Amino acid sequence: MNQSDGWQPFGFLLAAVAAGVLLARLPLAWAVGLVAGTAVFLLVVIYPVLGLGLALLAAPLGAWESSAFGSSLLDSGQFLLLLTMAVWLGRGLSRRRLMIPHTFLHVPLTIFLLVTAVSLLNVPSLPFGLREWLKWAEIALIMLMVVDMGAVISTRRRVTSQSPHYQLPITIFLAILLLAGFVQAFIGIWQFGRGDGPEHFLVLGRFYRAYGTFEQPNPFGGYMNLTALLALGVVVGLVTAVWQRWRQGETFSWR
Repeated sequence: MNQSDGWQPFGFLLAAVAAGVLLARLPLAWAVGLVAGTAVFLLVVIYPVLGLGLALLAAPLGAWESSAFGSSLLDSGQFLLLLTMAVWLGRGLSRRRLMIPHTFLHVPLTIFLLVTAVSLLNVPSLPFGLREWLKWAEIALIMLMVVDMGAVISTRRRVTSQSPHYQLPITIFLAILLLAGFVQAFIGIWQFGRGDGPEHFLVLGRFYRAYGTFEQPNPFGGYMNLTALLALGVVVGLVTAVWQRWRQGETFSWR
């Protein structure tokens, strides 16, 4: 037995005691934030796909965060996305399996990113243009992560009998996306009927165009359209699965 192994339990105990003392001395808000942040970090490390879901859940809050707390380089959604990307890359490197999945969107997205990158050389505001360009780069990386994570989960389902274990993160991921859309829809309905908002959002003299946490109606509408299509696809898929199981005389299972 290695001598250093005998000290590991004491090291963990010392770290736990130090963390407890730190939490006891911190203000309640900071302590809750530290515990929640640690939980989110561990969750992302264990299930990167859930980290991506949390990033997409927080993404619509970017405009609201800038309005409430001032402009910053990273909002909560981008921070979670970078964390998820780091975990994804780290896991790939640790397993010596950093594969770039091939999709039919590789070429057009690469061309688009290159052309728009060149256009940054002559823009009125380089910081603003760079932020917008990074959003498209993030979309490309998200696409690669989703394809790769889906391939990993699919492979594990084929080689193990614990398929529900690997299906759960995908189910939670979809639930998070639908929850984000539901929250935005609720906020939009409240904004539409409350009779308050910017004057140029006024419609028919009494209603206001919904804008959610996007602070603008157009991106809010685009987001709701995409989420509605996702929800419709989930409903159609579930109805189809139930119908097929019913025709075959089988009991429907979420697995």
